[in-house]
Amino acid sequence: MPAGTKKNPGGTLGCDSTGSENSSKERYEFDADRGLAVQFVDGLGDLRAAVSMSRIWITLGWLDFRRETRRTVLGPLWSIFGTAVTVAVLGYVYGAVFDFKKAPAFPYIAGGLVLWFFIAGCIQGGLTVYQGARGVLTERNLPIALSAFRFVFRYFVELLVKFAVFAMAAIYVALPMNENAFLAIPGLAILVACGFSVVLLLGPLGARFRDLNQIVSPLMLIAFLASPVLWPQGMLGNNVMIALVNPFTHFLAIVRDPLMGSPPPTLSLVISLAITALCWCMAVVTHCLTKDRVVYWI
Repeated sequence: MPAGTKKNPGGTLGCDSTGSENSSKERYEFDADRGLAVQFVDGLGDLRAAVSMSRIWITLGWLDFRRETRRTVLGPLWSIFGTAVTVAVLGYVYGAVFDFKKAPAFPYIAGGLVLWFFIAGCIQGGLTVYQGARGVLTERNLPIALSAFRFVFRYFVELLVKFAVFAMAAIYVALPMNENAFLAIPGLAILVACGFSVVLLLGPLGARFRDLNQIVSPLMLIAFLASPVLWPQGMLGNNVMIALVNPFTHFLAIVRDPLMGSPPPTLSLVISLAITALCWCMAVVTHCLTKDRVVYWI
């Protein structure tokens, strides 16, 4: 039994916010005999509480981003510098290999990489989000979902910072911009909303089944190579269906295509919204059923 917990009459496990044993009801409790309805009500209450504490997880997410580059020469600019070097090298190599015109190659690859870093971060990092927040979850009386929201916001901040690389690439090749660029905003909102749901869904699963991280990591490398991150979808010709059945293709398209001057494909918008809705449904169910167990799994 974790430190700071006690067994109460009726099979209820409790842990107050200070870790001391007392009979106060203002503490974290787990009752194995609760019905599904009670679990869902409690789980939805945890989500509402986390959303209402947005100022806390936004502040903590921002501090998490800054902490990684604290006391360095360039600070957060290291994130931009590293991505810019990667784009420069890959833009030159893939532009030559695929006979990709230089003008669109650099901003296209820059946009794809920046978005992929966010997608991969939510999937791979989501599996270990609760292990990383173990101290907060076991020592503070806070909503479980708050740690997931904090994690996604930290990656969202990094996403916005790295978009400077796309801007520099677009300026370098004099990429023409039009009103379609504003359509990237709703596409980005869909991507981030899906990111929140993915972390909420994978967090409890990763805490319960530790082998998932070892399975997902190589799969994400395969997905990266099989997704149009560095290569244009049109080069597949008659085999374009390979890209269309890939869900990552559509999340990349709804943000990157408007930035490149084209409206987002309707098919990509529909599929992205459908996947986001499905992920949220699964995430809410998973969170409600596992919320009380996460603190014991980590």
